Amino acid sequence: MKINAKRSICLILASVMTAFLAIPAASAAYLPKNDPRSNYLSNIALIYTGYYNPANYDGENIGDYDKDKFLPYVGYLDEQGRAQDDFFDTFLMLSLQSPHGGSLHRWYDWVPNSVPGRLVDWQYAMERPFVKNLQLDALDQAVKQVGSDLENRDKQVNVYLTIPFPDPQSRDFGDFNGDGVSDDLISLEARNELVQWYIDTMVERFKSKGYKHLKLAGFYWLQEDLDTTVQGEAENVKATSDYLNSKGMRLGWIPWSGAGEKGNGNKHGYDFTLVQPNHYFQAETTIKRIEETAALSRNNGQGVEIEFDQRAIENPYYRQVFYNYLIGGVKYGYMADSLLAYYQDVYAIYDFYHHRSPIGRQLYDDIYRFAKGTFVPPIGDIEARVIDRDGNPIPDAQVTNGDGFSAWTDSNGRFATNDQFAIQYTFTVAKEGYQSRTVRFDAVQSATIRKDIVLAPSGGPIAEQQVIADFEGEFNVGGNSVVNRSFNTEAEFVRSGEQSLKAVFPNGWGPVRAFIDSGSEALAGSDRQFINYTNTDWSAYDSIGMDVYNATNTEQLLELEFMYDQYSWASSRVKKAKLAPGQWNRVEIPFAELRDAGVNLQNIIRLSLKMNEFPTEGATLFFDNINLLKYESLDKPTDTYIALPSSVPTMDIGARWTPSVMDRASLDEQGKHTVVADASFESSNPAVLEVTPDGVLKALAPGKATLRAFANGIEAESKVIEVSGQTFHELKGGRSKLAPGESATISLRSFFDNGYLIPRENASYSWSVKGDAVLLNDKLQQDGTAVENEKLLVGVKNGSARISVTVTYNGKSETIERLVIVRPKGLVAPQN
Repeated sequence: MKINAKRSICLILASVMTAFLAIPAASAAYLPKNDPRSNYLSNIALIYTGYYNPANYDGENIGDYDKDKFLPYVGYLDEQGRAQDDFFDTFLMLSLQSPHGGSLHRWYDWVPNSVPGRLVDWQYAMERPFVKNLQLDALDQAVKQVGSDLENRDKQVNVYLTIPFPDPQSRDFGDFNGDGVSDDLISLEARNELVQWYIDTMVERFKSKGYKHLKLAGFYWLQEDLDTTVQGEAENVKATSDYLNSKGMRLGWIPWSGAGEKGNGNKHGYDFTLVQPNHYFQAETTIKRIEETAALSRNNGQGVEIEFDQRAIENPYYRQVFYNYLIGGVKYGYMADSLLAYYQDVYAIYDFYHHRSPIGRQLYDDIYRFAKGTFVPPIGDIEARVIDRDGNPIPDAQVTNGDGFSAWTDSNGRFATNDQFAIQYTFTVAKEGYQSRTVRFDAVQSATIRKDIVLAPSGGPIAEQQVIADFEGEFNVGGNSVVNRSFNTEAEFVRSGEQSLKAVFPNGWGPVRAFIDSGSEALAGSDRQFINYTNTDWSAYDSIGMDVYNATNTEQLLELEFMYDQYSWASSRVKKAKLAPGQWNRVEIPFAELRDAGVNLQNIIRLSLKMNEFPTEGATLFFDNINLLKYESLDKPTDTYIALPSSVPTMDIGARWTPSVMDRASLDEQGKHTVVADASFESSNPAVLEVTPDGVLKALAPGKATLRAFANGIEAESKVIEVSGQTFHELKGGRSKLAPGESATISLRSFFDNGYLIPRENASYSWSVKGDAVLLNDKLQQDGTAVENEKLLVGVKNGSARISVTVTYNGKSETIERLVIVRPKGLVAPQN
């Protein structure tokens, strides 16, 4: 099931946020668990109970939480469904949408079929929590049952209710106060009155229900950003918080990663703020986003949100991203030290608990352990050998990463780092006389990942260069207002010519930037102030270089941030450079590293000179000669990896795969990585995964094995492959009951026993229908081609039909069937 309520909101907000504002830092700690500022919360489950059109979800009433749905959240359940411990102590009841078309958050005029929120929309949100045997009533029942299991009949959990956004764009809101006049929310007085009326009404309704096991601890501000340019918006928040505090309740806020004020929740009057990393929803981000979010929250006395959905079971990428949050909680301290909220789409934790694959139970268990502060992160080992292009070891090369790791290769060119968290790592390898390289490793639980890193000789003579900025003309450098920018003429701080750029990065702010901007239309309407260069196609060059003088007495970390294709901080890529104190530093970034990071070098629209870390007095840097460089001869070192015939590194027993070794540094005519000939392979566990003499992989038994590969004396990055003991196939959607003229999508989902979905392109599907009560039509993709594992069922006339699909994967076939009854709505279908 895919609801992804948060992703839809994030996409809306991302379209209108046009600037990443500098955030002032402060000396503080995370907002701790069980703190009076939150009314003593620890772990908050986000429960989405709003309106989801059943027609979009095969007739299912998404957002209805009954007692059974709540039980795995309230208690930590064993296999028999009996609570063994408490689980979430707080439940945030959310309604994001109204069936009446009005927005419950900020309205945007480009959103189709919507209007600013009105009284009828708010009334829907007010009614949803109090539906009998659902939502709060069901939660109360679930807490009672868990309390009985745990012999704690007085057990209670905290509840937070949601305040829809009082939108000043709602000029005809409706008569909420009974004075006969439809209120205009452009008035701050009207907005304050509306919120107080809403709070009073919800509190009275809550009290009238007499819930024995629920405590109303406060309210949540739904809007995920705060626009300080909208008159009265910040004042409305403060008035709401003051009103709640006067009643012994609290106001909470969970801003998204692009909210300009996300670090300032406490200053605006929210009693507690937890920040969304949005790493789970933005594929271009890494665990670095979690690190940055954690630092922001820790520096501002705030908390962190954990984010996941059902894809953590089904997709290797999302499972790793999910564990990035949990590992980050240990690595950055928020598991134990911070108030936490858990975005879980709709029903994800329930679905984890009930999933037929053991991985569902593992995810459920790990979330519980994380909430209790006892989660132990998975760890793995990394080993590498640094060599030249002829295969000779390079000793005494320095290896560093952003986590403070530093090592030197031994006489055989080797370095290792063991017991590393199972996340992605980036290492920079450097030695005088060679081009430095930045390489990525994915540490895998209980495995050793190996790779040879090839260094090429230094670039040599420069054949061509293009000036991006030499700072010799009139002042033309944009940036954040807190960064003091000017042109310097003191000879000591000029590398060549008459002038350099002086940038003073202040203490107490971060991140902050100076902008070197292009004339691209993609920056039109943005925060661009000046144009430094017009040629955005940098693909013909080998690197970008610049001279930077660090005028402080401590080492500084400069971040060069490359924005491409679109005005987006989220998709920009960063390369870091350490600057020695009191001297000029030569900084050069090879474009091969940017290509590997997904940067489109044909359209670089902005280079930001960014700082995140400062000494107490701030940092003053001088920049000169920012140029694109093309060398007369520049070797591209071999960079090999193992390519598998499936995007999911899982085989079922009996499967045979032919892997290959690819070279990122060598491209064919279509611009794709080339295959390296004469590769050989070996398995760490031949009883699970056998490698035949001709290089074919044979899956023999359930388990895991690490595949190693060698070509031309160079080891490619190894790959961990899992062998699944069995596969499962299930029909989803396609309601069993349809009315004539109704339609519903039906799909076949096939997965391994580790939970990963079998890619549909690796299987074949044969659909049929027996009976004339329904039609079976193709489900088309945007390009007009049919989706092989999905069909569209259409009710034709009263009667029944049997739908069947035969799936063939790895030479094995299975047929799955479903009976569909067609009856007019309101009639009861006969029992089989």
